[in-house]
Amino acid sequence: MDSVTAILLLQKSSLFVLHPMASLLSSCYTLMQQVGNCVINHIYREKNRVADCLVKGSYNFDLG
Repeated sequence: MDSVTAILLLQKSSLFVLHPMASLLSSCYTLMQQVGNCVINHIYREKNRVADCLVKGSYNFDLG
């Protein structure tokens, strides 16, 4: 499944009921509801390197 499609289906929770991956999408949606103010966005492949560097940098930067 394309990641953009997954994001759109999660944002419109009533649409994924009939999707073949409905069980997985439902689990993700339930988890997002439990977390609270959760927003999921698609990061285009070109910007993935930037996101990866930010995550690695925050992991390596120990704030105590």
